Amino acid sequence: MSFSRREPRQTSTRSTEAVAAPAVAGEKIEEPKVAKRRMKSQQGDNLVVTDFIRQAALLAEGVALALCDDPESRDSALSCFRQLQEWPGSEETLPIRQQAAYNEAIVFRAMGYPGQSVLLLTELLGDRIPDTGTAPVVSGCRKPLRADLSTAVRYPARLARVAAFSQYTNVDWSTLPDDRAELLLSDVQKLVYELAELGKERDLSTHDRALVKYMFVDALRTGGHVELMNAINRGARQLYDDDGRPSHLMDEKLMQIPAEQTRKNLARAIDWMRLCEEYAPDTGLYCDIAEAALLLRDFRTAQAYARHATLQASPTTQSAAEVSRQFQNDPNYERAFYLATESFYLDGKKSVAQKYLDQFGRPPTMDAFTALSVAMQQPKGDTNAQSRSAE
Repeated sequence: MSFSRREPRQTSTRSTEAVAAPAVAGEKIEEPKVAKRRMKSQQGDNLVVTDFIRQAALLAEGVALALCDDPESRDSALSCFRQLQEWPGSEETLPIRQQAAYNEAIVFRAMGYPGQSVLLLTELLGDRIPDTGTAPVVSGCRKPLRADLSTAVRYPARLARVAAFSQYTNVDWSTLPDDRAELLLSDVQKLVYELAELGKERDLSTHDRALVKYMFVDALRTGGHVELMNAINRGARQLYDDDGRPSHLMDEKLMQIPAEQTRKNLARAIDWMRLCEEYAPDTGLYCDIAEAALLLRDFRTAQAYARHATLQASPTTQSAAEVSRQFQNDPNYERAFYLATESFYLDGKKSVAQKYLDQFGRPPTMDAFTALSVAMQQPKGDTNAQSRSAE
């Protein structure tokens, strides 16, 4: 139920706070007055739809629509959230409009637009976007949503921004300006540290402590993935072919890549993800740890976590039909077998690599896995053939 933006029509000149005060002990209440109060209440004399009620209802409508898994409902949800942000309001309704701005960003992320989500959350947090300069001052124009956010909104907004950032693809990273990347990466490190410290506070309620723990674990997971993607697309880019394989890891001329700072970032990301593993292990997390270790040329760790990933993705208790469904629905299923095959192949253990390729049991669809399977079929020493397959 969408409301117009006009001021609500008053149904009474009485205040909404005009509620009968309780009688003092021993005071006699006359029956006719009580009857009159009940009659006026039944007539709706005290019912006034305030701005707060209307905006809260619109927020609830937007949330309900956002939970529907279809494009039309999500478009309607965005409309509700935008109306709330544009609606002139009071200090009382500011948290509702800030929540609407947050929800809009979450819906865009769910719709597959992580870049738009990151931008909206950055604006909500009040962070200046580095390459856009300073916004001009316009008389009579203000942006109330960028007021200081409460802790209850700021931490979820920062975590949501990291989560959206973690969904950036290699194509997204290729067009990401360095100064924007640095803004987001620096906040990832701060967020993990601040949530760790916040969780140590003694005066947190049981509910708040559980919420902080949830945010901390999620920050460890998404932060580790972001650091891995940063290394893949920036610090260790020269190790990768166009097909996505880090086939130059053993090239003696590139042994100093990644550089020391990127190595430190990857090592820290592995520490984060290993801590996350204690709370919420899954295939994607194991894959990230394996690939980060691979870039550090720590083949033993890469192989161990890649093996974990294959077991998590395809336990022996699954039927063939279940494995087939998981292959179609889980993007990390094939990635797990690729990383297991790649980590053993680059380490010179070709027979073990072949076993994981055979265990995958179907033609690869990932570009990197396809290129690896072709390379493994080449006769030993046929470098020209391998070079042609990479091209």
